[in-house]
Amino acid sequence: TMLSSTQKENEVMNVFIMHVGHPGNVDIDSTVTQHRTFDEVLSKLPPDAPKREYFDSNPELKAAFPDGRFNCLGVPDNAEPSFARTAIGNVVLMIPFWGEILSGD
Repeated sequence: TMLSSTQKENEVMNVFIMHVGHPGNVDIDSTVTQHRTFDEVLSKLPPDAPKREYFDSNPELKAAFPDGRFNCLGVPDNAEPSFARTAIGNVVLMIPFWGEILSGD
C-alpha cells in the first residue's frame, strides 16, 4: 500500500465524490488540469482576507509547490462543508453529474 508522506499506516484514507456541474456548465478538463499561481490567488484576495498570509508566506505550502504552480478548485459556499471534511491523503473524484456514475455511461 502506498501512503502519502503525511499518512500514518493505520490512518484511514477517505474517498469523496464531488459533483462539479452538468455538461455545458463546467469545463471539467480545465477544472482538473489548469494550473494556478500564488500570485494569481493573491491578486484575487481582498487585503484583509484571512488566507492571504497563508498563500503569501506559508513555508509548507511553498515547499509543496516550489515553482508556485498548483491545481486549484474554487467551490461555492454550499460545497464548503464537503471540502472541509477532506484531508491530505484523501481521494476526491470530480464528476460532471450523477447520471454518468450511476448508469455507467
